[in-house]
Amino acid sequence: MRALLLIHACTCAAALQPTAALPPSPTRVSMNEPPLALPRCAGARRVTALAMSARPCSDRLEDVRTAAALGDAAAQCTLGLLLLYGDALSGVEQDAKQGVRWLSAAASHGHAEARREVGACFERGRGVARDDSEAVWHYRLAAKQGLASAQVRLGDCYERGRGVPRRDDVEAARWFKAAAEQGDADGLGRLGLLLLSGGKGMARDEARAVQLFRRLVKRGDKRGEAALGLCYRDGRGVKRNPAAAVHAYRRAAEAGIADAQYDLGCCLADGMGAPRDAMLAVHWLRLAAAQGCALARARLDQLRAK
Repeated sequence: MRALLLIHACTCAAALQPTAALPPSPTRVSMNEPPLALPRCAGARRVTALAMSARPCSDRLEDVRTAAALGDAAAQCTLGLLLLYGDALSGVEQDAKQGVRWLSAAASHGHAEARREVGACFERGRGVARDDSEAVWHYRLAAKQGLASAQVRLGDCYERGRGVPRRDDVEAARWFKAAAEQGDADGLGRLGLLLLSGGKGMARDEARAVQLFRRLVKRGDKRGEAALGLCYRDGRGVKRNPAAAVHAYRRAAEAGIADAQYDLGCCLADGMGAPRDAMLAVHWLRLAAAQGCALARARLDQLRAK
């Protein structure tokens, strides 16, 4: 989300006190209302241009405040994000409650990214009381606008059974697929994992899962390598090939993916797909454990006991 904060490059300090009254606290609109289209207005382009200009930081912040007060959704979203997270470089103090209010104002004007962020605030209890059902409501509105990241978040809620009546893997897969069809990396990966395991009420499709993981690899996403390593190791959707699994795990492990570091360490410890190498196995397991991988810590204890 911080990639959206276009004025992070500011180096001077400026107080961020809205010149206009804050928008009201976040409220729902009728569920029967059609989803609003994300505005691509001149105002949004104007705010972006102002934020990227060479003018003094205080002037740029004032431009954002003024545009937000005038109802520019892009400016309201930017202001909301600045307040939500705070920004030391530009002297913006964190005020999550005000941040959520400005994000809600932007969402009411059809800004899908702002709507998704409001949902995340309800899910995490940032600036508002935690409420999973409210989070799902906001995610759904943004997802219906076609925002891939919101579609993934909504799918995640269904897969975990949070904020919805019950866990529903079929519905989760539907939203993951919607994001994947837009080329979203998280959507591709989550759909692939669900197809690989076979969710409740779903047919397992390991070959399709492998195709999705390969699409991730082509995009340079090392999470796809980690998932392919699992498929090659166990022969799921592809012919079993432990050596290919080790190669895939190594590429993902070198990119810092903890699960791949754990799996690579186990392969080296067991001599699966590569010569047994206890020292190198411990190296990778320690890296995974340092990232909080409990399985890696358990395997290290097992190796020490030998």
